[in-house]
Amino acid sequence: MSTHQPTQVQDHPPQVITMANPSHLEATGHLWNTLSRFKADLPAEHNAYFGGASLYGFIRGGISDNVYFGSAGSYDFSGGMWTSPIGVGGGGLGAWSMTPSNGQEMDFAWAGGAFEGGMVAIFWYVGGVVKGSMNFVVAGLGGGGGKGSGTWTKA
Repeated sequence: MSTHQPTQVQDHPPQVITMANPSHLEATGHLWNTLSRFKADLPAEHNAYFGGASLYGFIRGGISDNVYFGSAGSYDFSGGMWTSPIGVGGGGLGAWSMTPSNGQEMDFAWAGGAFEGGMVAIFWYVGGVVKGSMNFVVAGLGGGGGKGSGTWTKA
């Protein structure tokens, strides 16, 4: 007879037992809660999807993106943005809590950098709630961040 007890999984922010800045602990707690809500919104089935993106512009710019949402098919996203200097393109993987509908508008924000090669993260959100996030390995030049809005169309 085994005396092994299953490991209990915590569903709350980890407790920090060190002397840390209280504002950093509060920010970590907020991040944990946001990520937990995002995780709770994820469907039980497959939710990691592949896609490609290009970001371009200086002060004003644009985004062109295509994501393959499994059995729902491919969707293109295009829109305008306020941006730091950027001119990159590449492919990557991300997680989504929903599949956009044809003609659906969404806001987005990006951050990252590339000098010949690099990484860019893009987050799509509705009403301030993150619905999808993808990380792209990119080639090109630029860096910083930006935000804007655009529309999804069924490819």
